[in-house]
Amino acid sequence: MCHVWRLAYLQGRALLQPHQPLERQLPSSANGIECTTCKEDTIADDKMAAKNPVHLQLTTLPTELLLRVYELLPSLTDALNLRTTCHTLLDLWIDHRTAIINRIIANQFECYPYARQLLADQRNGPPLEQRDLSDQDLSNLVRNAKRIEKVIERIEQDIIPGLQIDSLPEGKKSTIYGGNETHPSTLTQTERLRVIRACYQIWSLTYCHEDIIRAKAHSLRPRELFYLAELVQWARAIKFPGNDAWETFQIVKSAGAALNRLYYDTYSSQPPRFQHLTGRDDPVGLFVIWDHWQDNLKSLVCGRPLSNLTRDAQAKTMVHLWDDEPGDELLIVKD
Repeated sequence: MCHVWRLAYLQGRALLQPHQPLERQLPSSANGIECTTCKEDTIADDKMAAKNPVHLQLTTLPTELLLRVYELLPSLTDALNLRTTCHTLLDLWIDHRTAIINRIIANQFECYPYARQLLADQRNGPPLEQRDLSDQDLSNLVRNAKRIEKVIERIEQDIIPGLQIDSLPEGKKSTIYGGNETHPSTLTQTERLRVIRACYQIWSLTYCHEDIIRAKAHSLRPRELFYLAELVQWARAIKFPGNDAWETFQIVKSAGAALNRLYYDTYSSQPPRFQHLTGRDDPVGLFVIWDHWQDNLKSLVCGRPLSNLTRDAQAKTMVHLWDDEPGDELLIVKD
């Protein structure tokens, strides 16, 4: 972030008369963010300033410039920490809090509507308006996101190293995993979004009564239901969101019932079966979350599945059951 403060220094200097004395008020650090814009190494492009360093007050900088510093922060945690470093930045936070939060969330926070819903369920109330979220609410949003990031880390550590890719859809081999026939060491962005969204949904459902869980599971669209049904099994195996596996039992039960109803009502058949648990403590395989599986998943959602996880070519295609998502054009072959 030093380049941000350097920009603030150079633009702020232009607003001041040369003879005006300046007094340094910048904090030495804000959660690791260097704020000493008066240092000679940040103004190396200005020879005069290097010889006679000028100490710049935050109060002399335009509000728009200080807002830009906030907006470029990588997380809400950094913004919450920065606001505590001096009165100028705290006043700016108070006056422009909603605008700052909205920009950081738009740039950095994944699946924010689902994060807001989880926060509301944890508070046992409806989602609050953005302007009504307290600083503690923001801290809770960050805490929840970090917990879900741990789920992603477990997938990347425990599943991806042994992941086998049998085949890639014809016509999409160059656009899935960068044309490689092996999965990268981390989730792709589209895979991350599937996992994060499902984790928020699972966590939210743990706060709901059994009847609400059942109703919400049956209301999910098929694609989303598959992701949730698979990841809730993984959640039980890794004890997410908490150590009590029973908190997700009703979600497993309701998601399975919703899939059964979907396939019996639509195709008069059982839903596709991807894995069976061999023991309570055994890890669960993941199938439908991967980019290379999206074309297969669409086939199984839009057509009657056969025992070998292929679609019955003689059955009617139910294209209306599939919902497109950003990035599908790189993963799924057009019908």
